[in-house]
Amino acid sequence: MVELLRHPRTMAEVQAEVRQAMKGNSSFEQNNVVSNMKYLKLVDKEILRLHPPGPMIPRSSNEKHLINGYTILDGAMVLVNVRAMQRDPRNWKDPKKFEPERFEDKAVDFTGGDFEYLPFGTGKRMCPRMTFNLATVESALAQMLHETEKSPD
Repeated sequence: MVELLRHPRTMAEVQAEVRQAMKGNSSFEQNNVVSNMKYLKLVDKEILRLHPPGPMIPRSSNEKHLINGYTILDGAMVLVNVRAMQRDPRNWKDPKKFEPERFEDKAVDFTGGDFEYLPFGTGKRMCPRMTFNLATVESALAQMLHETEKSPD
């Protein structure tokens, strides 16, 4: 909500989508209403890019590696800085800017196959509650946007 309050145009656009989708619906059932909100999903992706739920992912090296001149020993604990990766200017245009539209043409997903975007981690240690978390956040955000007064432009 903070990012949306900072960006009234985006908030107005996503509110309009939520209110349009809710016409004639009495509840925010995930399968019926929220799953069809395209712009809400773009907003969610951008919020998770800027503010990942786990900004640092701990991993243990299973063998000795040499990476960029640094030796990572077998058994060493390594922290993967997801927040920095998701704000890397080599992968993202204007990486600090809140811009949900960037995901319209960028085919990255939550599943961890795109290493510039890992809000829920990757591989066999990926967040097991990712689907539940997304459904909960999308539904809660949609409800708040539906009930919030129209944002000033």
